[in-house]
Amino acid sequence: MTVKVVDVSVTWVGQKNSNPPNTVRYVTVAKFEEDKDTWEKEAWSIVLDFIDPPAQQGNPSLGTARFLMANGPVERLTKGKKFEMYEGKAKVAEIQIL
Repeated sequence: MTVKVVDVSVTWVGQKNSNPPNTVRYVTVAKFEEDKDTWEKEAWSIVLDFIDPPAQQGNPSLGTARFLMANGPVERLTKGKKFEMYEGKAKVAEIQIL
């Protein structure tokens, strides 16, 4: 199975991420429009990879995104689509697929 990887722009939001993270990999749960009613019980994890850490890039940051699990719904990773990332119930990032 081929893993789909897309280019993204990541806008870090919320008090916790007023300063973007200083890491080249960030993984947490995503909230897609298709999952808005069930995402707190059933969510997909997304892996964000960066050449330079977001703390060095600034906000927004450029990187790539892919599903953590190989069986993720890759049809959601389409140019122009948006989704959000959360740590618990706190929104930490807004993602735009480039």
